Amino acid sequence: LLRFNRAIEIEKFQPKEYKVIISLDDGKELVRESYYGSGYLSQGSRALVLPENWKALRFYDPGGISRTILK
Repeated sequence: LLRFNRAIEIEKFQPKEYKVIISLDDGKELVRESYYGSGYLSQGSRALVLPENWKALRFYDPGGISRTILK
């Protein structure tokens, strides 16, 4: 987890992870997915910019294994 300042926090997907559920302070959840590109030049950074009011992240790989990060 990289923290540049209080407004911007970034977390990266691990190599096999493709989905994250972001739990927010108000009880809402956001779902984000990240896939590898189809070619060398189309691959993104697979980094996730987090909203200020996040409280937990649950990353998933295709096998259903998850990893949780708490704020």
